[in-house]
Amino acid sequence: MRESAFKLSSILSLCLFVSCAVKERPPGGPEDKTPPTILNVVPEPGSTMIPPDTRFKITFSKNMNTGRTEEAVFLTPVFWQYPRMKWAGRTLTIVPPEDLRPDKTYLITIGADALGHHGNRMGKSYSFAFSTGEKIDSCSVKGVVFIPYGTRASFDIWVYAVEDTSNIEFTRQIPEYATQVDSLGRFAVENMKAGTYLVVAIDDKNNDLFWEPTTELIGLPPFLVGLDESESFHGLVLRAERRDTVTAYVSRAAALDNRRLEIEFSQPVSDTSFFRPSYFEIIAGDDSSTLEIDDVYSIESGKWILETRTQTEKRNYRLIPLGIVSDWGILFDYSGIGFVGSGLVDTSGPRLIAADPGGNFPAYQDSVINLLFSERVNPARFADAVKVIADSVDTIPFIPQWTAPISVRLRLPNRVPREKRIEVVLNPDSIIDIAGNSIPDSAVAFSFRLPPADTVGEVTALSEPRSNIKGVLSSAAGSGPVYEADSDRGGSLVFGSVLPGIYRLEYYDDADRDGRWSSGRILPFSPAERFSFLPDTVSVRSRWTTEIGKIDLPVADK
Repeated sequence: MRESAFKLSSILSLCLFVSCAVKERPPGGPEDKTPPTILNVVPEPGSTMIPPDTRFKITFSKNMNTGRTEEAVFLTPVFWQYPRMKWAGRTLTIVPPEDLRPDKTYLITIGADALGHHGNRMGKSYSFAFSTGEKIDSCSVKGVVFIPYGTRASFDIWVYAVEDTSNIEFTRQIPEYATQVDSLGRFAVENMKAGTYLVVAIDDKNNDLFWEPTTELIGLPPFLVGLDESESFHGLVLRAERRDTVTAYVSRAAALDNRRLEIEFSQPVSDTSFFRPSYFEIIAGDDSSTLEIDDVYSIESGKWILETRTQTEKRNYRLIPLGIVSDWGILFDYSGIGFVGSGLVDTSGPRLIAADPGGNFPAYQDSVINLLFSERVNPARFADAVKVIADSVDTIPFIPQWTAPISVRLRLPNRVPREKRIEVVLNPDSIIDIAGNSIPDSAVAFSFRLPPADTVGEVTALSEPRSNIKGVLSSAAGSGPVYEADSDRGGSLVFGSVLPGIYRLEYYDDADRDGRWSSGRILPFSPAERFSFLPDTVSVRSRWTTEIGKIDLPVADK
């Protein structure tokens, strides 16, 4: 009994000792959160007349994740084959795939995505220049990639030498120079030779130095950069978008009734082909006769309606796009798509599917009210079928402007009065579609009330005079009201009636005046519209004007 008690006491003492030992000496020590740095480079950065069989050695301050770090290494000008990588502890040896060319400047870049053994990104790109000749090239391009709110910067920057500016096909080439952006989206390509260059941003997911359209974003520049000897260009801003270069086509066509055909596209359609029946042809399968198209309009993202003459039930038709181009410059496939005619008659009336403003819409600041219907409305009696009333007493006159077959703008003579309840009432009997069907509701109405003037603020900025600059002020929290403003002839941008909060400002030169930023085209190459943004947020207070001052866009001859 005493022996058992002694054994139990010994076991408890041992457990207590082990427990205390663990508390006094936590395993592994404090978490390592410091990013790795570069301690030494061989040859000495800036060295000239290096031999053609030179191997480059980079020593890091920490043990590195070898795979992720190798993906962040760039040797430029780029070779067709990758350099070989060898590790000895913290030292990486970079072996070029072939002898270095004579009288040439080479750049070793360790990108910001280089990763330490404990998962810490370097967060900053480091570049080191060497030359097989007597001097090192000294041209450079610096800029930033726009990073949408809440996302992490992980873009590569590829720079292509351009010899023939009339025929730029860079997607089949490897870049001349390459680097990575830092954690803030900034980049610097240095020690370049004089020449003309195309600079693009790529999220090169497979690290092959070629753009993969189906999976990788690409940002085209607003212009080519020309560099004379020892010249530098600062301030290039790139914005990456998803796009494709494969054939565009009509992906779906289905008859809703005997007069309406709903279609979808594999790529967004360029604004130049909006609302044009002549851009389509419908051919009957049995005798090749054509079915005339009366109207074309979009009803929601990716879906369009073609209004046709009366279809024949169960008859086979083929819809063929004629000269339609996607937002990315891709011509739609002429082979088209088949569908079966419908014998159904349209018996459903139009519906009001969206109103701007509607309910509590604090971002509203103009003198227009926008209405969007589910199908085309006969405009003949529309003006008499709608009333705009303030505080249930005063009728506000308006002029209807049909911006699309299903979209109408009620333009008021003055700005909507604040703090009054504005009601928009539609008489359903007088709002009919082309088939004569009226709105199914017995009464259609919505209302809104603008906030008092002393509860909102104003944001002003000054851009280039006599340019069509558009500004977009959006909530820095990622959700909330979005305000837009156009510059006047003097370059003033004014955002009025802005709710208090923290915002982010983007702005661009709407050169084609289509009301949106254009990202350019791959083939044939055309530049993106000039774009920029404020790196800092904008604070808006009630009854206060926040003056941003001068905002600049990249300029080619800067």
